[in-house]
Amino acid sequence: MNFLSYFFGDNHFQIKGPKIDFGRFSDAQKSTSQYKSWDLAIQQFKKKELKNSFLSFLDYLSLDSKNNVNYQFKETKLHFTIFQGSKQVNGVVDENKILAWVTLAKADEFPIQLIRELCEKNYTLQFCRYALSPDNELKLITDSFLYDASPYKMYYSLKELATSADKLDDIMYFRFPEIQPLFNDIKIQLPNKEVNCKIDFLNRTINGAIEYCRDHPYLLQHNPGAISYILLSVAYKIDYLTKPEGQVNDYLEQIHAIFFSKEEKSLNIKNRKILEIFAQITKLDTAQLKMEFYNIVSTFGLHPPANSNKIKHLIHSELTNMQWYVENEMEDIVWGITEYICGYSLFNFSVPPPVKDLFHVLFQIRNHQYFLDLGYEVPELNSEGIWNKRTLQSFLRNVKETHLNEFPNFNPHIGDVDMSNKMVFCESYLRMVANLDLMRENEPYALTD
Repeated sequence: MNFLSYFFGDNHFQIKGPKIDFGRFSDAQKSTSQYKSWDLAIQQFKKKELKNSFLSFLDYLSLDSKNNVNYQFKETKLHFTIFQGSKQVNGVVDENKILAWVTLAKADEFPIQLIRELCEKNYTLQFCRYALSPDNELKLITDSFLYDASPYKMYYSLKELATSADKLDDIMYFRFPEIQPLFNDIKIQLPNKEVNCKIDFLNRTINGAIEYCRDHPYLLQHNPGAISYILLSVAYKIDYLTKPEGQVNDYLEQIHAIFFSKEEKSLNIKNRKILEIFAQITKLDTAQLKMEFYNIVSTFGLHPPANSNKIKHLIHSELTNMQWYVENEMEDIVWGITEYICGYSLFNFSVPPPVKDLFHVLFQIRNHQYFLDLGYEVPELNSEGIWNKRTLQSFLRNVKETHLNEFPNFNPHIGDVDMSNKMVFCESYLRMVANLDLMRENEPYALTD
């Protein structure tokens, strides 16, 4: 570092390391060309240019450099494929109809329990249905007459088809090992080092939460809200930092559903149920856990975009709860609330890109060793266990410059962050995030559920 950058900070802040995706896929951030394709698809549908409308719709779904959507004409029919996670959607369009399907599995005889469950699921699906083909292949199918296949309808029907199939497959193979998947080649295998780091982090983090509850029986019994923050923060950061795709992912979604269920009011009971699920995860052996971690190409995100007001409201409401723990120097709970805020937002919404960057830094600081194990050259922590002021200032400047074109009023400022100790750092940093202006230059519309 030269003399000037030592005093004024480095404008080119960068953490070197492997290229690893964190967090759930989102399709909320579309390019300008995608929005133009959507507008064209709407116009063509209104003009009854039905097949051209569907072609423009497929262009809208196509992500730059991801190769997630492919199509070609064979004689008079349009054949297309869409990738979603570990599953491939196949489709064909003729002069009258659109048919799309995902082939899930093939077996001489499927378990009766599975067939019963899928028949029940057919009553909850809006656009799709599970079915068996004549050659005993299990499929999920959707179809529509072309004159009725508006871009809106096809977006939601294909999203339901793709996401339902992707969610089912790993869970189905885990519960019914006698069933063999038909398509494994579209999973992108991760380096062994990355997989092992994720497994170690998952086990270490969950066991740490279980031990914390065991070591703090008074909190467990008399302050269950504090314990809930610890447990939920663990679930959400495992989801964000390791991205499990199968049974562990299902367990994490069960934890979220248990805590926010309105049927059970007692936090003590909810915490006990969450701990029971954590115990189930710890029973998975290494071979089972290795099947959880792989990269995927996706087309549809699972969660809607979150506007700035939603993020601001969440942070401000939780900072009110955090204040008492800061004043009483309960560091573990303060970090639990901090990671809960970040993790809950990233688990449930597609947050604005600069906010994701700001949240990610808190995960890097709190889980410093994990990022080192993955191979990142993360900045050293100071005696308070956080970054030093100069490092954070360089990071904030870099985030601002990265997103300046899309978020012209976005201006995170180091002066708003109190770095005297890690607890007031967490509180003031999150307050800074909540007070940022996140209005986009040209706010695009977005399809939401």
